[in-house]
Amino acid sequence: MLHIDTPLSRQIQDEVARRVGSPLAALLRENALVHATIELGRCFSCQALSANDVLAGGKPLRACTWSPHMWHHQILFDREAKAFARTVFRHADTSSFEISEVVYSSLAAEIEQALSWLEEHADRDYSLRLLLAPAFYIAALWLSHHDEESIVIAKKPEGYDLLVKEKLYTSDEFLQTLAEHNPRASAGLELR
Repeated sequence: MLHIDTPLSRQIQDEVARRVGSPLAALLRENALVHATIELGRCFSCQALSANDVLAGGKPLRACTWSPHMWHHQILFDREAKAFARTVFRHADTSSFEISEVVYSSLAAEIEQALSWLEEHADRDYSLRLLLAPAFYIAALWLSHHDEESIVIAKKPEGYDLLVKEKLYTSDEFLQTLAEHNPRASAGLELR
């Protein structure tokens, strides 16, 4: 079973849905989805991965990440994830936030695919976050169970052949594999 790490209250989720409405209207027109049924799907707290810490090596996953005080919200069109919104919270206060982006992107569907695979293969209860590794152009599900941490890749660039989707990596295995790739060699790849 999967649990969202520190879930947002229903009141905050409703306010996010309300605020996303204006940018979403333009997105609908641009992508010919005007008649779609729209709903806010799952939302995840985000953690960012430091490339410098990964490349230096020797640190556990938690020591290589930082909190941007950001949440990722899946947006469903006729029950299919086709877009996402991101909210940034001022400090750790979840009552005060801004919509930082609303994006029509394959990332939303890839996150749902990773979640579906994980729900079929998870053998224990996990606390779940979204791990963003901008220097590596990777988005992943970060799973925690007591002191055990694992990663499931949601999106990766074509050139990252050593990382595959639909595999549960230990956090050490994930970091070691990332450290073998130079993010500067991947310049120009886009996580969208």
